[in-house]
Amino acid sequence: MSQALITTSTAKKAAKNTANYAKDNTQTLLILAALAVGGYLIYKTVSGIGNAIEDVTKPDPDAGSGNQGTGSGSNTPPPGATISENQAQIIAAGLLEAMNRFGTDTEKIYSLLAGKNKYDFALINNAFGQERYTGIAKGPWPNPFRNLVYWLNSELDASELAKLKQIMPGVL
Repeated sequence: MSQALITTSTAKKAAKNTANYAKDNTQTLLILAALAVGGYLIYKTVSGIGNAIEDVTKPDPDAGSGNQGTGSGSNTPPPGATISENQAQIIAAGLLEAMNRFGTDTEKIYSLLAGKNKYDFALINNAFGQERYTGIAKGPWPNPFRNLVYWLNSELDASELAKLKQIMPGVL
């Protein structure tokens, strides 16, 4: 027999055996399919609960990254500030990105806050709002809401905080 005939007959046998198994075990296969679909639905429901709870319990939907803080989003710096509220929101999102990971990006924090005065920092802090903090990064409920100062004090060690104070004299 040629190799093609052997392969074809083997494939036909396998298909026939599979069809017979499916016919003889229809109920078992339906139960397995239902369990697979049910398991997937349970997984999707459970994995979405953290986000749903956080959405319901978060007091300020505009706090944190994205639509941050409670500012009006002005492009004009307020008196004493060198940045606008829009710029403060961008900086706040960058700071969260720098800290919301395993291993803080200290250089990014330094570059984002370099030369900012106390009025700028107040705008940035307001734009940052309150983010849930796990001790490592942003997390879901029941982790407590924390402001930017708390995040910086938790994410930076003493020497990094000292450098930040040099970069922003009279602010921290």
